[in-house]
Amino acid sequence: MLGTLQSNLQKLTTTNNNLKADSDRTAAAAASAKTLFEEASSDMATKKANMENAMTASEAAVKKCKDNTEEHLSAQAAQAQAASNDKDSAVIDKELALIAQLKSKLQELSNTKNLQTENLQSSEDVTSLVKRAISDTSAGVRPETALVLQSLQVAAGRHFQESDQIHNLLNQLIAKLENEKATKRANLVAATNRVDNAKKAADQSCIASDAKRKEVQLLTTSYKNSVVIVNTRSEEHKTISGLAASALKAYTDFQASFESEKATMASIAQFFNGGMKCSAAMGSDAEKDQDALPSCSAIYKARRSAGHNIESIKSGLYTIKPTSSSMPLKVYCDMSEMGGFTLVATVANADAEHWTYNAANGNQGQLSSLWENGATLGTVSLDTPTTNADFKSEAFNSLKASRILIKFKGQNLLVTQSCLSSSLHTTFNNFNFACGGSEAMTGESKVCGHSCPIQNSWPVGGEPTLLRGSTAGFLYLKAGEAEGVQDQNKDRAYFSTSNRANVDYPAGLGSFCHQQNRDFSTDMGVHDDNAVRPADRSIFYTIWVSSD
Repeated sequence: MLGTLQSNLQKLTTTNNNLKADSDRTAAAAASAKTLFEEASSDMATKKANMENAMTASEAAVKKCKDNTEEHLSAQAAQAQAASNDKDSAVIDKELALIAQLKSKLQELSNTKNLQTENLQSSEDVTSLVKRAISDTSAGVRPETALVLQSLQVAAGRHFQESDQIHNLLNQLIAKLENEKATKRANLVAATNRVDNAKKAADQSCIASDAKRKEVQLLTTSYKNSVVIVNTRSEEHKTISGLAASALKAYTDFQASFESEKATMASIAQFFNGGMKCSAAMGSDAEKDQDALPSCSAIYKARRSAGHNIESIKSGLYTIKPTSSSMPLKVYCDMSEMGGFTLVATVANADAEHWTYNAANGNQGQLSSLWENGATLGTVSLDTPTTNADFKSEAFNSLKASRILIKFKGQNLLVTQSCLSSSLHTTFNNFNFACGGSEAMTGESKVCGHSCPIQNSWPVGGEPTLLRGSTAGFLYLKAGEAEGVQDQNKDRAYFSTSNRANVDYPAGLGSFCHQQNRDFSTDMGVHDDNAVRPADRSIFYTIWVSSD
C-alpha cells in the first residue's frame, strides 16, 4: 500500500514539475515576444517619423518646383516682350541714317550762311531749306522722334543763326536713339539670361521634387510593412501571454492541490506506519490522536487512495483535526459517493428555537447569535444526523466549507459547487446583509446574497423553506436588506436559494423580518412576507461541509 502511495506521489511530483517547466517556458516565450513587440513598435515609430519628415520635405520640394516653373513662364513672357522691343532696333537704325543725312544737309546749308548775300537772296531762304530738310526727315521716323525734330523746326524758325543749337540737338537725339537701342538690346540679353536661369532652377527643383515623391513612396511602404509586423508581434505577444497565464494558473492551481495531496499522503503513510490509531470499525466511533486528518473529505480520499471501494467507507463518527484547530475534533462524516461531508449543524423545528437573531449589530445582524458567535450546541453522536434537535459543531467554526450540502429530514436536498475558502462562522462574520429594497434574487450575486452555484438539487415533497418542490440554481448566504433601504423594513435569511425570487420574502434557514417597529425571527421561515415558522414541527435541516 505504501508503494502505491509513493508511486502516486511520484506521479504528482512529475506532473507538478512538468507544469512548472511549461510555465517557465511559456513565461520566457512571452517575455521574448514582448521584446520583439517593443522592438517592432520602436522601429515602426522611427519609420513613421521618417515618412512624415519626407512628406514635409516633399511638400516643400513640390512648392519649389511649382514656384520655379511659374518663374520660368514669367521669364519667357518677359523675354518675348524684350524680343518684341528689340525689333525697334532696325527702326532706330533707319532713324539714325535719316538723321545723319539731315545733319549732313544742315552742315552743307550752314557752310553757305556766310555767302547768303552773294548766293542767296536772304537768310529766310536758308531757313526755309532747313525747315524743309527737317520736315522731310520727320516724315520717315517714329512719332516720338518726329516730335524732337519739330523742336528743331521751331529753332530754325527763330533764326538760322541758331544752327549750332540745331546741331547740338541732333547730336543729343542721336545719342538718345543709340542709348535706346543699347537698352533694348541689354534688356533682351537680360531676359534671355533670366529664362535660362529660371529653366535650370525649375528643372533641378522638379527633379528633386520627383525624387522626394519617390522617397515618400518607399518610406510609406516601409512604414506600412512595419505596421503589419507590429500587429503580428502584438497578436503573438497576446497569444503567448495568454498561454503563459494559463500555464501559470495551471501550475499554481495544481501546486495548491499538490501540497495538500502531499500532506494527505504523508498522513496516510503515517497512518499505515502506526502513527494514527483507529480503535473502532468503520461506521462506529473512530478515536484518533493529534495526527488526525483535517476533514472527512481528507479521510475519504485517504481511504480511496489506500484502495478501499466506496461501499467499504462507512459513514459515522470520526476524529479530525482541522488545519485551523490545535485540538482534534469528533465529528459525524457522511462517506457517501459525494466524497466525505462533515455535519456542522442541525436547524430543527421541534424544539426551542436557537437560531433566531435580531438586528442589534446593524448589517452584521447579531454577533451573539448562534450564526455569528463561536459557541457550540449539543454533542455529536451516531444519531445526530437523524435527530430533530438544534445542533452546532465546533466544525461550524473551524472547518473550511468549500462545498455545502443541506439535507431535509435526512434526505439530500442540495449540494453546491466549490465556492468558499473559510468556515461558515468566518464567512458569516465577514459578510453583511447588503441587498437593496425588494431586490430580485434570481441569479448570481456577490453583494446581495453572496451566491454559491448549486451543483445538484433534489426537491423533496413537503420541504417548505429552500427548494419548495423545485430545483434552484444558487444558494445564497446571509442574504437580506441592508439598514434603511426600505423604510426600516428588513427581510433577511442566512441560507436561502434563488427560489426565494425576491428579498421581500425571508424564506430560508435563519429567517428574520423587521416591520412595524418589531423584530420577527425563526429558525426556518416559509415563503411569506414575514418570518413565519412552518406549522409542521417534524421537519429539520442538517448542514454539512466538505473541505476539498
